[in-house]
Amino acid sequence: MQISSVKSKELWNIVLLSFGFFFSMGTLLACMLSETILLHGVQDSHFQGTPTMGYICLALNFASLAVSYALSPPLAAIFGSKLLIVVGAALLTLSLSAYFRPLEITLYLSAMTQGLGSGILWTVYSYFLTVNSTKETIGRNTGIFWVIFHCG
Repeated sequence: MQISSVKSKELWNIVLLSFGFFFSMGTLLACMLSETILLHGVQDSHFQGTPTMGYICLALNFASLAVSYALSPPLAAIFGSKLLIVVGAALLTLSLSAYFRPLEITLYLSAMTQGLGSGILWTVYSYFLTVNSTKETIGRNTGIFWVIFHCG
């Protein structure tokens, strides 16, 4: 009886993690894929989008993502995975706010913040997937995550 409740708790953790990524990373990916077109189309008195601005944002995003992948494991060991998942989600939320009133400097800072937050979240996700899986359930849990995540 007790083993069954542990397995259902682990499965519930995987489902919650999957929906968390569905909502947080889905919006991030939509912004990343459309920012080149959107930023070029914004022309007003505060902001003049350029054809290359979206590509610069993507480059900054992926550069900071690489840095974040290198820094996340030691940070998780020091501060704990639960705190880091909150910090990563907060960074993603903060980064998406730059699109409300785009300015060149805020978009570049936002791109770097997106990379940092994404790297933290992906690193901590791997930890939580491993902790909530056994040798027998890792394939099932990974499949559940990817199906729910890619529905977004």
